[in-house]
Amino acid sequence: MSYSGEKPGESERYFYDPGPEVVRKPVIMDPREVPITDIRGAAESLSVDVQGFEVVDCPADIAFGAAAEEVQSRFYPAMERLVREAIGAERVVAFDHDFRTPAVDREDYFLRDVVPVVHNDYTEVSGPQRVKDLMGADEAEDLLSRRVAFINVWKPVTYPAEDRPLGMCDARSIAPDDLITTLMHYEGRTGQTYALRYNPDHRWSYVRNLRPDEALLLKVYDSDRTGPARFPAHSAFIDPSTRPDAPPRRSIEVRVIAFFA
Repeated sequence: MSYSGEKPGESERYFYDPGPEVVRKPVIMDPREVPITDIRGAAESLSVDVQGFEVVDCPADIAFGAAAEEVQSRFYPAMERLVREAIGAERVVAFDHDFRTPAVDREDYFLRDVVPVVHNDYTEVSGPQRVKDLMGADEAEDLLSRRVAFINVWKPVTYPAEDRPLGMCDARSIAPDDLITTLMHYEGRTGQTYALRYNPDHRWSYVRNLRPDEALLLKVYDSDRTGPARFPAHSAFIDPSTRPDAPPRRSIEVRVIAFFA
């Protein structure tokens, strides 16, 4: 697993050229070999509100690299229903997605590479801000007065995810000091995610050969401060048992917000 070797408050990324006047800090990584447990046989005992992730049946399908309009009109509603029924949310809104493969043709801007870095998608600050950005200030004020959670629905497309599977770190094994706020600079805005520093207490899991009719629900933010699974982490990784001729992983992740009564 590729952890962050940076000190607190020193992590930032630029996704555009800010010009020579901006001094960019080098990215410092800390790769570690860690035990990762195949949890397929224990899938029924998992919960997004305990470990931070769970496995669900997901027969809904979409062609790899399908146009955004098709994904939004046909696939988003299915993912919203899936999450609503799985976690008991009152309302679920899908707002974004990515197709990923390590065999990215850089001319195809609709595909993204896998992310082999231990991270979580939101922070204490960026979670509520994202609600405001997506839902509008007036509605967001009411929604944020109750529980809000961000969930990623991650599933293979075309064939099982044998190559570069997704590893999940049990939220209960992550200490607050493990989280490093990372500034994500884009043209016109700056967001935040959490990178993680290595902790030997981290407990990693994955589902070997996750099938296209299955999905992982990954919690990436929860406004409920009383629960253990507020900022679970995840990362793609290289499974040394993967067949040399395994096809490059194809997956889609749909990002949703779950609102609770």
